[in-house]
Amino acid sequence: MYSVIKINCFSNGYWYYPSIFTFSKRGWASKPFKTLDDLFVALELKNKPYKISSNGGECTIDVFNYAQRKNEFSFLLDKKQKIDKDFLFEEIINNKLKIAWNYKSIKKIFAGCIPLVSKQQLLSEFQSDDPVTIYWTGNTFNWLLKK
Repeated sequence: MYSVIKINCFSNGYWYYPSIFTFSKRGWASKPFKTLDDLFVALELKNKPYKISSNGGECTIDVFNYAQRKNEFSFLLDKKQKIDKDFLFEEIINNKLKIAWNYKSIKKIFAGCIPLVSKQQLLSEFQSDDPVTIYWTGNTFNWLLKK
């Protein structure tokens, strides 16, 4: 399971809410950020995979799309796009790994459970001799072996 970063979106920016279990006095306070760039740089969110927990709504789509662009993924959500139960978008990472964004994955994202992971992190986590398809569960990526 990925470490969780809690973010709330407001009209004036983004608020980061640290874990209550931090030992850092500085880490106990909520922090405002005007942009997602400011937030990602200040929290140094590139060294390991995270799950971003947001307060939902349109802001969640903005945070998801930002995280996707930051990690050079091609799949982005459109605020006006209708997602039905047959929805499936497969993003090929390489000849051994692809991500399947399905209806359940997208529902989890709309609910505020957003993955923040790089292609390199996924490639090191999901190593297999056979081609693998993974999907977002809301907490982590799981895999399905293709036969």
